[in-house]
Amino acid sequence: MVTADLSDGCLAYTEYPEIYTEYPGIFLLTTRITRAIISFVGRWNMKDKELIKLLKKNEWQLDRINGSHHIFRKDGVTIAVPVHGKDVPTGLLHQILKDAGLK
Repeated sequence: MVTADLSDGCLAYTEYPEIYTEYPGIFLLTTRITRAIISFVGRWNMKDKELIKLLKKNEWQLDRINGSHHIFRKDGVTIAVPVHGKDVPTGLLHQILKDAGLK
């Protein structure tokens, strides 16, 4: 089993100490990426426009706009994003991210 210590700003893998001593920059980079992912996924709220930007960045195409809902499509999967100018409710946000394969 691999264990990690994030307290000192660098991952310390107990299973491969020789790699850690030879290439410490790899683990530092991994730590920064991991922290960025944790900070993004840990967010409990997101504005509707931020969610739309995230979907477009991940190659989702705007298929149509039906009232206040933007319908995105990618590889035959359809996702509806409500655009009301405020935060997307937490449960809906997690479901959209899950359906989009971003969570």
